[in-house]
Amino acid sequence: MVILEMTKLRDLLTKKRQRMEQYDEECREFEKVMGKPKIEITVEIPEGMEDMREEFMNLEGEQRFKEEVEELVKKRLRESQKKKRNKAT
Repeated sequence: MVILEMTKLRDLLTKKRQRMEQYDEECREFEKVMGKPKIEITVEIPEGMEDMREEFMNLEGEQRFKEEVEELVKKRLRESQKKKRNKAT
């Protein structure tokens, strides 16, 4: 009896997790179509910087860091745009 109930509970939790994953995927797709485009990347701590783990982890919440990354993206996109223009001429 207990095993049967545990199995049902496990099945319910599995189904709920699957529905949540599907919902999250649908939200991402909706955001791609309707929202402001964005990308998400994973950045690992650089080799040799392992002793700065706390400082590295704090970067995620730093506004200045986000602004610096945005500037890097702008620079990269401008360079890409410039290369496309040069190929067209």
